[in-house]
Amino acid sequence: MNAHCAQRVCAHGMLLMIAAASLMAAQQASFSEYLQEFPDVDNGVIVWTEYVESRHWDIYGVDLFNPTVGLIDIAINAGSNQDFPAVWFDRVVYQDDRFGDWDIRVADISDANIVSPNYLITDFSEDQINPVIHGNTIAWQDYIIYDGGADWDVYAADITDPNNAWMYVVDEYLSNQQMPAVHRNRVVYQDDSTVNMDIWSADMWLKDIPQYEGVIFDDTLNQTAPAVWGDIVVYEHEISDTDVDIYSRDISLSNSEPFLIAGGSSLQLDPDISGHIIVWQDD
Repeated sequence: MNAHCAQRVCAHGMLLMIAAASLMAAQQASFSEYLQEFPDVDNGVIVWTEYVESRHWDIYGVDLFNPTVGLIDIAINAGSNQDFPAVWFDRVVYQDDRFGDWDIRVADISDANIVSPNYLITDFSEDQINPVIHGNTIAWQDYIIYDGGADWDVYAADITDPNNAWMYVVDEYLSNQQMPAVHRNRVVYQDDSTVNMDIWSADMWLKDIPQYEGVIFDDTLNQTAPAVWGDIVVYEHEISDTDVDIYSRDISLSNSEPFLIAGGSSLQLDPDISGHIIVWQDD
């Protein structure tokens, strides 16, 4: 989620809902007999994954600012799955398994009256999953097999021209880099190169020369699920299996300390940030 709404899915009611934070009013985005999940929103456009019995998982959308358009068919392919969409204006990035493994594709929904053109970004032999997008930059985690082992790395691409995406490495250190988030030229992600999961940031202004910065390290506890807006990074901080808090840090200041956003003896999960607004799941 990367804009002005908190979202939820009623898994068995098949009702996709949105709630505008400023108005605290729910509005029905879609109703279907099928399961809908993983919504994302930007600039009034909501996208989600929907299970259609004859086609597996497909991706649909609606434009709240142009309701006469109706349901947008974003990614539909019989016999395969399209999943985990993320949207930025008129571009939707998602993962697709039509070739037997997960690849990254981008859909152009600038003309909602036609079936959205889709562009294959990765066609490697292993899985590419968890895509994210901001502007013309997309990022994802990529499963890499090498002599003696395998791990997850983070890659990105400039999709100014999606037919000729410029792909580059964000971090391919010999450990797992996962769950990327992107804002402008900054990519943040979790990394297990030490004993526990930590959060790293890569400034990709010079795409071939990433500038790395550790956001938060802890020898005993995990930090996971980062999100970023400008220089502010939010993330989960694990106290125990039953106690996870949300913290944030301003990485524009080298000596800044993390500060608590949401605590308590329960689970606060899946944070996201847009401007001055931070949202999360609380049990």
